[in-house]
Amino acid sequence: MFDILIKNGQVIDGSEAPGFRADVAIQGDRIARVGKIDGAEAGRVVEAAGKTVVPGFIDIHSHGDMTLPACPTADSSIYQGVTTAVIGQCGLSPAPLFAKTRAEVISSLEPRKMPIPWERWSDFKSYLGFLKELGLSVNIVHLVGQGTIRGGIMGFGSGRASPAEMEGMQIETIRAMDAGAIGLSTGLVYPPGSYAPTEELIELTRVVGQRQGFYFSHIRGEAQALLEAAAEAIAIGRATGTAVQISHLKAGWPRNWDKQSRVIEMIDQARQQELDVSADAYPYLAGATSLKSTLPQWAQEGGKEVVLKRLSNRDTRKKIIEAM
Repeated sequence: MFDILIKNGQVIDGSEAPGFRADVAIQGDRIARVGKIDGAEAGRVVEAAGKTVVPGFIDIHSHGDMTLPACPTADSSIYQGVTTAVIGQCGLSPAPLFAKTRAEVISSLEPRKMPIPWERWSDFKSYLGFLKELGLSVNIVHLVGQGTIRGGIMGFGSGRASPAEMEGMQIETIRAMDAGAIGLSTGLVYPPGSYAPTEELIELTRVVGQRQGFYFSHIRGEAQALLEAAAEAIAIGRATGTAVQISHLKAGWPRNWDKQSRVIEMIDQARQQELDVSADAYPYLAGATSLKSTLPQWAQEGGKEVVLKRLSNRDTRKKIIEAM
């Protein structure tokens, strides 16, 4: 007697083996049998002839951390067969938060206008505890955001990290990984993470590699600077021994489309050198990000309130338009 019996489907089991026709029996939260199952009873029988039966899909680049507090059932994922989401992407994780810079960091993430109960956590451990209490319909794999950590330790200025600030960022990265993060994410077009030079990223990622973690990167350029940006990500992996995942790989604007194949060649070459480098891409021809990211980097320095003051000044606005 099984809880669920899925009959006569074309099974793709995730092992890279060819699909095969089989029944799938489920008992509790486990797959009990796969194969020809005759004469068995089940609380629910699903006839899957003409359909494909697969394990849940993994959304390897999700910003669900900004939506799951409002919709823990994750309907838009579940209806597509997505059962695991990798969140905390692009350097923008909701934790950790620090007393001194808490309001500033929250303000930088707030434009998404989702009802997020920020008061429920401070460190990464309490944040993951909050997510667990939600009773999510999807499994989550979480990254800690370099931009969030840098903003928390250093604020939203563009200066270089002092030795004490560098140590503080490393400590917070270690704490997040000890709490359950699988690695570090960067969003190197988004302040304050974008203000970090390569050397700083290497020092921060080094502690991730020491814990067999991952470095996920929205790289520093996805158009004219694509090749240099991809090379930076690979160099960080080479210097730290960390597995590198280049996020939503693309070549923006037709004049840069030839760079896409060249980036793939760079990744292949890195893998031939036994570096763990890979990339993901979304299956559509559009991209989206925040409107403020179209501003020059200097115009974004200092946080949201400072940016709004710049935009309200006619002369500064003219300089921003010229820079864009």
